[in-house]
Amino acid sequence: DEHYGSLQELSFAIADALNAEVHAAVAAGATLVQLDEPEVHFRYSYLKDFAAEAIDRALRGVPEHVSTAVHVCYGYSKNIAEKRATPVYPDALEVLAASAAQWVSLEYEQPQQQPDLLEHLHGTGAILGLLNLDTEAPVETVEHVLERARAAIEVVGPQRLSLAPDCG
Repeated sequence: DEHYGSLQELSFAIADALNAEVHAAVAAGATLVQLDEPEVHFRYSYLKDFAAEAIDRALRGVPEHVSTAVHVCYGYSKNIAEKRATPVYPDALEVLAASAAQWVSLEYEQPQQQPDLLEHLHGTGAILGLLNLDTEAPVETVEHVLERARAAIEVVGPQRLSLAPDCG
């Protein structure tokens, strides 16, 4: 990298560019802005020290009436049929929860995450992906989705929980 000199500086430059896009979306009427974050849990050791600051830069200046979220991405289900919970995932959630984002959106059903994982959000809202989008997976029953949501409410409370299909 001859221009930026470090992964941190590259990340901050990308965040600054994203900030302009976020403000354009808000100006166009967006009331929820979600950033997809595909790297923190895959490259945690490289990014843990500055990822929250990069997200903060991308969300800098967003008006209070606009909700903000960051999505922890595992990759598209059509490409990654078997997603597994990893030991670094809780640490990655802590980094993202330390950012200015009000919500963390996570793929929850397909990697079979458990409610105790949500303790790592420390007050940040949780958007749970409660459908396994693997094309070979069985369709979840309504009762299964409700059971998973109720278990999550026990950890984060109803005001800090939102439900989503999977990938944000």
